[in-house]
Amino acid sequence: MPSELAQRLYYDFVEYGYTWKIDGVLRTPSAEDLDIAIDSAKKALYDEPVPSQVMWGRLIIRQHESNQFDIYLLIGEIND
Repeated sequence: MPSELAQRLYYDFVEYGYTWKIDGVLRTPSAEDLDIAIDSAKKALYDEPVPSQVMWGRLIIRQHESNQFDIYLLIGEIND
């Protein structure tokens, strides 16, 4: 069962019509996909100096002291 955070992020992805490339295909991520992305980002930040952050698609995961995380969803256009 996906976390409450992943479910809320999923609803935002659907509401705004955002897609994400998953397994080479552009589609709306499921709540489970978002849970996996959040967990992967947290693991990637584990050995990084604090504070650190990583951008994972439209998600920004920021690590603070005591292994606390802030998670942001980018709203609007992303220009590469």
